[in-house]
Amino acid sequence: MSTTTSRQNLRHHLRVPASCPAVLQLETPAKVQIRNISRAGLMVSCERELADLLSADQKTTTRHEPVTLDIEFDLRELAAGSAYVPPASAEASFRIAAVVAHTCRQSRDEYHVGLTYLRLTTEQQDLLDAFIEAKKGRKP
Repeated sequence: MSTTTSRQNLRHHLRVPASCPAVLQLETPAKVQIRNISRAGLMVSCERELADLLSADQKTTTRHEPVTLDIEFDLRELAAGSAYVPPASAEASFRIAAVVAHTCRQSRDEYHVGLTYLRLTTEQQDLLDAFIEAKKGRKP
């Protein structure tokens, strides 16, 4: 008898710690803090009100119409204090379309929200790959 399950493995990509302010583009833009990042998505921390809003939106949509939002952050701020330095010619301001993957309470006033990217440009993917490699302690 097989003991495998049909549950999808959500950790196909290495997550690296990160700390950078970001903005979720909603009806009213919301400031959040990036906590970790991978090739497939990122995790942000926020206050309860925003997590509740995102959770409510996630529960009220149909399976075929996921809630999408844009997240904006600056790669130079994300890379500050790390071994990675983005090329001077790189477009460091990222605006990425994403969907809410999950929300999780961390403490009384802090929640984590996992976001999965919908699409990245080739340049964005290359820059993120280089950042992640540098955070792992390898050469980009």
